[in-house]
Amino acid sequence: MTKGKHPNTRNQPPTPSQAAALLAIALLFTCMGVLTSLNDVLIPHLKEVFSLSYQGALLIQLIWFSAFLLLSTPASLVIRKTSYQFGMTTGYCLTSAGCLLFLPAAWTRCYPLFLLALLVIAAGVCFLLVVSNPYASALGDSRTIHRRLMILHGFFAVGMTLAPWLSGPAILSYPPVTHETQLVISDRLSLAETVIEPYLLLATCLAGIAFLTARQHLPDIFQKERERKPDAREHNFREHSAWHQRHTLLVRILAQLEHRFW
Repeated sequence: MTKGKHPNTRNQPPTPSQAAALLAIALLFTCMGVLTSLNDVLIPHLKEVFSLSYQGALLIQLIWFSAFLLLSTPASLVIRKTSYQFGMTTGYCLTSAGCLLFLPAAWTRCYPLFLLALLVIAAGVCFLLVVSNPYASALGDSRTIHRRLMILHGFFAVGMTLAPWLSGPAILSYPPVTHETQLVISDRLSLAETVIEPYLLLATCLAGIAFLTARQHLPDIFQKERERKPDAREHNFREHSAWHQRHTLLVRILAQLEHRFW
């Protein structure tokens, strides 16, 4: 057999279970785009609510990307021991729980609690991110991997576009706080509470998606791998490790930097 070919996936249309899995991944990319884009709305909002400096407000981004750095490897180990479906369900449950934490954070006007909520959401997004690309790559014809990934990443852009447009007016629904109005708006609790309705709705939607994902019968990519002998399984893991494809890591990093700074 020629090295690098995947005879099991060539010239074969996606099965119904694979098509359902691809639709689930498309929804996954959309949710990741929504959750990531909301940070750009939260930074100016919490800056006004808590009279933060720019350094204090940018703790949101620090917490967000630090979670990716610290939790990506544990998330990948959990998914490898279970399944991609379990990773998706776990990610949705964590993001839903993080959105619910915004309620007590807004009621108590506690900035550290907001950061904790963001950390939980970021942990959930980390699970979704670990699932997204490799699961989509493993489904369907191996020759159309790049096409599937391009289409699915388009759903991420859809989520990034829709989130500020839909939730921005609700969260930022107050007049700008200037030097003249700062003394009039002495109680900023009402400003903090503008996040309650959007994040409560988002938490409900994510919990519903988690329930539906858990009930689906999605392909278990790791089933055959778990049945292999330990030596063969370890060799396969090293051969397909991302560290043997460093160019893909570089492209991912550059894409994230381009999004953040442009």
